[in-house]
Amino acid sequence: MGKIGIEKLVIIGPSFFNYLDAIKEEIIKIGVDTEYIIETGKVDFFTKAIFASPILSKIFSLYIKKRHEEILNACIKKGASQVLFISPKSMSNYLLDELKENNIKVYLYMWDSFDNQPASIDFLKKFDKCASFDPVDVNKFNMKQINLFAEEIYFGGNNKRNKDFVFVGTAHSIRPLIIEKLLKKYPERYFNNFIHLYRGNAYYFLKALIQIRFRKFNIFSKDSISKEIIATQFKESKYVLDITHPDQNGLTSRSFEAIASGAILVTNNKNAKEVLNLFKDRIIEYQNVECINVDENSFSEMKANEKELYELSLNRFCYEIINLVNTRYE
Repeated sequence: MGKIGIEKLVIIGPSFFNYLDAIKEEIIKIGVDTEYIIETGKVDFFTKAIFASPILSKIFSLYIKKRHEEILNACIKKGASQVLFISPKSMSNYLLDELKENNIKVYLYMWDSFDNQPASIDFLKKFDKCASFDPVDVNKFNMKQINLFAEEIYFGGNNKRNKDFVFVGTAHSIRPLIIEKLLKKYPERYFNNFIHLYRGNAYYFLKALIQIRFRKFNIFSKDSISKEIIATQFKESKYVLDITHPDQNGLTSRSFEAIASGAILVTNNKNAKEVLNLFKDRIIEYQNVECINVDENSFSEMKANEKELYELSLNRFCYEIINLVNTRYE
């Protein structure tokens, strides 16, 4: 660990599909003592809303300050030498200054755009280094580009691809409307699909229903599903649909997982072929769902070498994160 230049890394980020667990475990395998802290502390709806809403975060500013004090104390107690914030929903001079006062270096990695998660944008100069998955933010703010990843469970593929289309995601942004149009264009009796449009909390669900004018209640799923189920569905499908948020230019983990599973990625992300250049022949870009025209005869199983698969992997992502926070190279 001394050679790497990291004595103790503490990651602070969201509770989101257990991604932080996976990142932590992979970095530990590489040889860095790592722990993580959930930024919000609690993961109930009310606490998440306080951190996510600009209005509520001002009303409950003392609550957030208290949480920042808890984060600071936890980092000191854990003996952190470096702290990596992942797409924080809140930030303060107090937290960053106090961490530095305790000889802890601070780093930022964004897996969302600043347009969607602006909490850190006014504090960029206080971080020792910054990186993002969003190529527009990388160029605008002179940050390091670190693309996302697929976990090992998604790699493999399956000769029995008995599904034409799979979509798995939370029912927010433009997703419900696109899924509704997609199902109208490709009725299930003609097009075998697996759609898991997770409605999440009541706010997302109501907003989604209003968006589609209450026309199709049955496209929503009330229960979350495991990575094992998602990976199996991807491996059994010819095409995986990924719908990015408006104002988001980085490529989501869903896109990496789709390619890793051997499926063809169908995405509205205009940067997909550039980010995943090694796999551009397995990407279909669209700007409107009406433009999707999948030719069943065009599908073929992926043939990729070890180097190409590494570019999709969590292992590659974690090595790039280590290089970001590694004081040996500063």
